[in-house]
Amino acid sequence: MDKRWIYILIILIIGVTCLYFIVDASTTLGSANVNVNSYTITLPSTYNVDSSGKEYVDLINRKTNEKIHVEDLGKGNSINTKLSEKLSELHNDGETDKISNTTVKIDNSAIPTVYYENLTNNTDNQIFYMQKHNHTFIIICNNIQDNDTMMNDVNYIIDTLKPDFKQKQD
Repeated sequence: MDKRWIYILIILIIGVTCLYFIVDASTTLGSANVNVNSYTITLPSTYNVDSSGKEYVDLINRKTNEKIHVEDLGKGNSINTKLSEKLSELHNDGETDKISNTTVKIDNSAIPTVYYENLTNNTDNQIFYMQKHNHTFIIICNNIQDNDTMMNDVNYIIDTLKPDFKQKQD
């Protein structure tokens, strides 16, 4: 073997190694993506799509029956109005208890959060309002079994929420 073959093998090994690290670091390669309006979300590992529409997606964890609803509420910042509407709706609803309005810090962002308990099926629920890419999004978590795991899943959804450049952006 002359030196040309050794150089070719070295370049080939470096190329395969680079591809491995690219695939290993990717959050979308090998994962399922779902569209919410003109944005994509990478699903957390234990969730499947239960139902979806143009502006929303319902995810379900088949093992624990936890559900996550992600919806695009439209362009602009409408967090305060939507949050006050939801709080008044929950206070007027006779099936909710232990309603608390707090702020959760995720990735250096303060995200308004509503915690409440559903008296009908005795489950804990959370509602997150956030603005990303000049759109307001709502994330509703129902039937929470483990709060830490749910927060990790919500954090993952928020991190992977990206514009889908294959669709028209506003």
